[in-house]
Amino acid sequence: MEVASQIPNAIDTIICTQSWLNSLNISLPNCELLITSPDEVKAVSQLDHNTQVSMIITMDYSITSNYSDQWSIYLDDVQDPGNVGTIIRLADWYGISTVYSSPHSAKVDNPKVIQASMGGFTRVQSSILSQAELLANHNKPIIIADLNGNPIKNLEPMSEGILVIGNEGKGVSSIFDQSKSVIVTIPGYGRAESLNASVSCGIILSHLL
Repeated sequence: MEVASQIPNAIDTIICTQSWLNSLNISLPNCELLITSPDEVKAVSQLDHNTQVSMIITMDYSITSNYSDQWSIYLDDVQDPGNVGTIIRLADWYGISTVYSSPHSAKVDNPKVIQASMGGFTRVQSSILSQAELLANHNKPIIIADLNGNPIKNLEPMSEGILVIGNEGKGVSSIFDQSKSVIVTIPGYGRAESLNASVSCGIILSHLL
């Protein structure tokens, strides 16, 4: 029940089996409780093997993250919900408070994003900003992941910044002036043309942090 401890006012309904309810050793939040069979839990879930519990959660709650705001991530038209959810999970792992998304990125309330974030959506703030709004409202260094950048291992230590992850096919938008940004790449030694967006994000974060 980690979700309940994080956002108790956001849970509207818990749908669960009696055995799952009996296994709890904490109190439930103030919400509707529906006891049903494993087959019915599985029927309302989008997970293949979930037979114990599902929850209906209000998505307009606000998150007050206790993570650091020195670093943040900007998703520049990242459209695959699996990538978006995994990047939120990475932010959760590295203690990054906010993941910004462009209007054309996959939305945080997409079920695949929720699933891939593995609960990270309850601890990492998500905000939609256009590329122009990001540049106008933030003055931290911009770090761009690009195949034509400098090797990430050569980057000098930095105390803060915004890591920009571009679209899976088109890369980073031209509005990001590369002359005013730090362009980094992950050297490869095989024949693959590129790396998955979330994999690249994780490798770069491991160097930045």
